[in-house]
Amino acid sequence: MGLGAFLLFLVGGAAVFLGLEFVLRKWLKVEKVKLSETEGKKIERWGRGLILVVGLCFLPFALSGSPWRMLWFWIVYWVVFSFFQAFLQWKYAKESREYILTLVFLPFFIIFLLLITFWSENSPG
Repeated sequence: MGLGAFLLFLVGGAAVFLGLEFVLRKWLKVEKVKLSETEGKKIERWGRGLILVVGLCFLPFALSGSPWRMLWFWIVYWVVFSFFQAFLQWKYAKESREYILTLVFLPFFIIFLLLITFWSENSPG
C-alpha cells in the first residue's frame, strides 16, 4: 500500500471524525463555545503556551529514538492538552457541555495515532 492509500486513510479518518463530531453534538446537545470568548481566555493562552513549550523541550528526546517513542510523545502530549482543554471547558463553559466531546474524542484520536504508526511501520518500502 502506497502513499495514495495512506492519504486516503488520513482523509477518511478526518471525515469520520467530522461526521462523528456532528452526530455527537446533535445527540448530546453540545453547543460550540470558544474558550477565547470566556473568562478563561488568558488561562487558556498561557496553558496552551506552557504545554507547547514543554512539548518542544521533550521533542528532541522523542525524535532520537524509535517511532514508538515518537508515538508515545504524541499520545502524552495530546492527553495532557485534551485534559487541560476539557478542564477549562468544564470550568468556564460548563453549560455548553463541550468538555464531554473533548473527553469522548481523546480515545478515538489515540486509536487513530496507533493506526497511523502501525500503518507506517508495516508499509513496504
